[in-house]
Amino acid sequence: MVIYLEKKQIGNWLIEFDKRHTKNEYALYIGGVGCDCQSCQNYQKAILSFPIEVHRFFEELGIDISKPPQVYEIDFKNGIVNMGGWYHIVGNILDGIDCSQPVGIEPPPLFTISDGFDIGFTRDISPMRAETFPKPMFQMEIFFKVPWVLEKEYDGETFYCDSKKSTIAKITEKNKEALRDRLSAFLDITKIDMSSDYWEIDRKNNLGVEVNQLGVTVYFSEAHHHFWDGSLIENGTYDDIDEATLFIKSLLDGKVKLERTYRGSGLIHISYYTKASVSDDWVLQQSYGTSCIWWLFGFLKKTVKTEIIEFRQQ
Repeated sequence: MVIYLEKKQIGNWLIEFDKRHTKNEYALYIGGVGCDCQSCQNYQKAILSFPIEVHRFFEELGIDISKPPQVYEIDFKNGIVNMGGWYHIVGNILDGIDCSQPVGIEPPPLFTISDGFDIGFTRDISPMRAETFPKPMFQMEIFFKVPWVLEKEYDGETFYCDSKKSTIAKITEKNKEALRDRLSAFLDITKIDMSSDYWEIDRKNNLGVEVNQLGVTVYFSEAHHHFWDGSLIENGTYDDIDEATLFIKSLLDGKVKLERTYRGSGLIHISYYTKASVSDDWVLQQSYGTSCIWWLFGFLKKTVKTEIIEFRQQ
């Protein structure tokens, strides 16, 4: 695929995007928000009332505003639904801090398209409809104040419709059953509280898994930084759960070096390494976080703490 990238500065972000291929990809998708819950249907209908600046902004990037991979309700007040969600774009983020940050790290200011319509960009791609989207790609997060335009009154239960709640519950239970079976091969699962979606494996070092309808997330640290994210599970296949299980086993079998970077007292970056299979070298597995506008906070004392942690069930 030949991509035609054009650069644009939008707020704190310098992006390059391919309008033609982005537009073509959205044209291939049949459907709208893809959910029949009240908040999603209200979003779909309210699009017509969005300010012209918002429509022009989306059109300039090649995005069909009526076909978001995901939108969700944050809250409802005085006839306004605070909605979040995201759209994918063909291209890259050339400069700018991701709007999606780990807990405890201040995200950058959002860009306001029009009053009540804010957006940001991230390199952290959510799995909904991302698998078939052309690469390279990045994600635009939205935070919109959407008027309630449905004739039916807001019922306070709009996050998921009943049919979707039932489906989510069934998929979540299947995923839990699959993960439980695989972990039992090398863990004493009687020591793990599996009554919630969060299962603690190593309480001392805060190692655990989150399991839900989307699959499995392996996480570490008090700030709930993610080690590994599962993708959407469909048709009863559990490939990502198999991968997550192997990943957990590798953490428990070997040593992991965590490198944390602090600016002042705040954690701004974390990397983890594992030993190479054929040598004693450390191999970088994942690195995330940000220096968060280093030129502004550079006067603060910077300290780096490196520690070796051996995970085990405890």
